[in-house]
Amino acid sequence: MLDGEQNEGVVPQEAYLERDSEEIDPNNSFLLDREGDHPLQEEREEEENKNEEENEEWEEFDLEWRPNWVNEYQLRPGPTQLPPETETPLQYFALFFNDELLEVITNQTNLYADQFFLKYPEKRNSQFYRDWRPCTKAQVQGYLGLIIHMGIVKLPRLEYHWRKDSLYNCSLCSNIMTRLEFLRIHSFLHLANNERANHDDMLYKIRPIINMLSGSFQRHYILNKEVTIDEKMIKYSGRISFLQYVRNKPVKLGFKVFVLSDAISGYVYNWRFYTGKENNARVSNLAHNIVLSLVQGLENRNHHLYFDSYYSSIPIVKELGIKGFGCTGMINQRKRLIPEAIKNPTQELQDGETISRRLGNTVLLLHKDRKEIRVITSIHGRQLANNGRPVALENYNFYMRGVDKGNQQASYYHPNHKSMKWWKTIFIAILQVCINNAYLLFKAGNPFSTQMLLKFREELVLQLVDVLGRERHQQRLSSLSSARIIPGLHQIGIRQQKNCFICSTREERVTSKHYCIECNRNICIVSCYYVLHTKVNLHTRNKDINLE
Repeated sequence: MLDGEQNEGVVPQEAYLERDSEEIDPNNSFLLDREGDHPLQEEREEEENKNEEENEEWEEFDLEWRPNWVNEYQLRPGPTQLPPETETPLQYFALFFNDELLEVITNQTNLYADQFFLKYPEKRNSQFYRDWRPCTKAQVQGYLGLIIHMGIVKLPRLEYHWRKDSLYNCSLCSNIMTRLEFLRIHSFLHLANNERANHDDMLYKIRPIINMLSGSFQRHYILNKEVTIDEKMIKYSGRISFLQYVRNKPVKLGFKVFVLSDAISGYVYNWRFYTGKENNARVSNLAHNIVLSLVQGLENRNHHLYFDSYYSSIPIVKELGIKGFGCTGMINQRKRLIPEAIKNPTQELQDGETISRRLGNTVLLLHKDRKEIRVITSIHGRQLANNGRPVALENYNFYMRGVDKGNQQASYYHPNHKSMKWWKTIFIAILQVCINNAYLLFKAGNPFSTQMLLKFREELVLQLVDVLGRERHQQRLSSLSSARIIPGLHQIGIRQQKNCFICSTREERVTSKHYCIECNRNICIVSCYYVLHTKVNLHTRNKDINLE
């Protein structure tokens, strides 16, 4: 090739060097994950869809026009498939953390403990682990109750909940279980078998309960007509490959969860945890796929979806319309297929002015407020509210708060003790979502109740730990009764004269200097000794029954 000639279609080397020397604008960097659209991603989407028809004819329409597909919502929103006599906070919470899920947690925790001691047998006799016994379902419930209690009563460190001095006196935790017992359960807590799990799944440690809870969320609630799709961030700053940074969120660093929730109550109905690229493969149209995944099972119910510019596009609105969904959302002017009149109007708009175009039942609005706002909808026309704004924009601002409302409620009374295990952070966040959903079901089932979320949590804590408390009480009674009736075990001693444990009453006081050394009870040496060591159920008030 001669000097000065260039092969057609070959980019000169100077162009590469010039592009490499440019500074990266942080506002347009594709390295930053944010709610907006990535310019380079948009360019790639245009290249992938360059054969798609982009010259569709958008037309103007009058003020009275509205989409002709909109139908009435026929379902009655609220709780559904509730067991009879579902009244207490624990019964509502058990709709999600049911016996099946508690059995999974209990079995996997005990299994992991066995695997741990098999791998490290020398630790079995250490001071921390030597008193470990396989935990029961009641212990797991007590553990969950104490975790929720730690979100209500916040202390600087986890072990301070067992301090008995006047500064940190907290009797509940020490009355339910010892500090070492709680820490052992917390250490061995597991939700899946590490040896048989699918390690290609980044969430294999918590996948079982995610799937179980997704079904429970959808089984026990019927959504309102208006539904919100948005992201939820779970705060975490450790090292994990799928950690996300979202600049425009209150929680900027953590795990990203795509959530579909009720736009009015904030009830979490469905979710998808984002774990990054699978097998390092580039995912095209991620937002498009997420929306279709979240709405699966809700087709042809005439729901109205509200989402922001990250999810909205003309193709997704059309596809959702075919599936029976109406949509309203912000749309970025860089999106494909937007007509030029909406993307770049020829004249500058005045404050309060609106330009509209439609293609079939898909409507695009450009409204000038403090800045230009672009709205896409398949529900509304160009009708204006009393304040001069489009009705579509007003409804978007009102109904888009569903996920944020649920996030706000779930953030109240959150345990603030950090964990080195990333999946335990997600587990605590899932627990918070379950409590909030249970409270929303409780409020919907008891519309005249004035009980606040704090009171609901307090009652839930007491009912969770009461299960373990009653089990421990029965164990103490059982051990005491069984020890009392073992023949040949008991010896008689003599000490200071005291009331007989068996026959002494307020009306008729009977004293004895003889006592059983093992039972530590003063008793009459003849009849009462026999009763104490043969009768299982003893009455401490109506003692006449003991001698019958």
